[in-house]
Amino acid sequence: MDVACLSEVRLPHVSSRVIIKPGSQQRYWLYHSSVSNNSGRNGVAIVTSEKARSALIEWKPVNDRMA
Repeated sequence: MDVACLSEVRLPHVSSRVIIKPGSQQRYWLYHSSVSNNSGRNGVAIVTSEKARSALIEWKPVNDRMA
């Protein structure tokens, strides 16, 4: 799988981070967006493989419900 879309992520703020699969060197990128009041509610994200990340032109979140 190269792309996964997630809802109810509940991470604060808008950012991205690298996730390394345990037991391997396989890396995935998590791009997420949530409400700006640190409530820990709502939030959406996409997770991409290295292959999909190379095709991603821009990550521009719309709000805490749509990316």
